[in-house]
Order: sequence, then C-alpha cells, then structure tokens
Amino acid sequence: MFLQVLLFNIYLGRAFPLGEPDRSISDRATKVSHIFEQSGFLAPVRSDFREEIWLKILGNLCFNPISALTGAYVGEIVAFEPSRQLCHDAMTEAESLANALGCFLRITVEHRLEKAVKVGNHRTSMLQDRESGKPLEVELLTSVVEIANMIGFKVPTIRALEACTLLTNKTISIRSRL
Repeated sequence: MFLQVLLFNIYLGRAFPLGEPDRSISDRATKVSHIFEQSGFLAPVRSDFREEIWLKILGNLCFNPISALTGAYVGEIVAFEPSRQLCHDAMTEAESLANALGCFLRITVEHRLEKAVKVGNHRTSMLQDRESGKPLEVELLTSVVEIANMIGFKVPTIRALEACTLLTNKTISIRSRL
C-alpha cells in the first residue's frame, strides 16, 4: 500500500511531508527528508504532521467508500454535484472533528475537492479491492467514527458512509463463500 501511495503521489508531483507524532523536528525525519530531496522530491519536515494525516483522511473517508459503492472514479465523484456535496459534507465533518482535537487544516474543504478534480479518473484502492472481490479496508472510516464517539462528536455523514461500506464488505464476504 505504501508503494501504491508513493507512486500515486509521484504521479501527481506532490510533496512527501514528514513529521513526528510529538511535533518535534527530529534528526531521523530530517535525514529521510534529505534522502528524498537528493532523489528530486520535495519532502518538507512539518512540526504538526497530524495536519497531513487529516488532509489525507479528508479524501480517503469519502472518495474510497463512494467509489467502492458506486464504481465511480474520483473525477466522476467530484464532477457529479450530489456526490461532490456528499464529499463536502463528510470532509466538513472530518475537518470539524480535527479542529475539536486541536488540529487546524491549512487548506479549505473546497480546495481539497478542487485538488481531487485534478486527480481525474483515478480508481481508488477501495474500488480496486471491490472489483477484485477483496474485503474493503474499512479501518479508516471506523477509526474516525470511533474517535468521534470517544469525544461525543456527531459525524452523521461519515457514519452513513461507514454503515454502507460495512454492509458492502459483509455482502462481499457472504458472496465470496457461495
């Protein structure tokens, strides 16, 4: 999975931000950054790496399940107004949850959606799993819902995506045994 994400990020020409959970600028992060940069990539070391994680979560918690449920590619999801709105709602809930945890994102939900437009017709990993009959990786969705539950935070859109994805996973499992 790491290699797939790495290659996808290379394809998009994106940077590879690095950081530590304790918000320090460590020697090991700096060394890895230097190795990436010697190879021609941008790899900034960030003091609040949690923001990078939440920015990744914003896309994955909506694009992955919607693509697995509908068969649509990322570009199709953001081009179709009802599914774009669904993504906007889920991302806004995730951003609010991140804020409640003290993590504030440097880009807006709308900007994140516009970045997805540039991705175009990309098949998400969850769609690829669905098409090959593999179990869906639902851990991200269930983790976000679990975090929200722990602090009493409401995430109805994310919870609905989780429910549909879990049901899809159950259906895949049942049908694979037949």
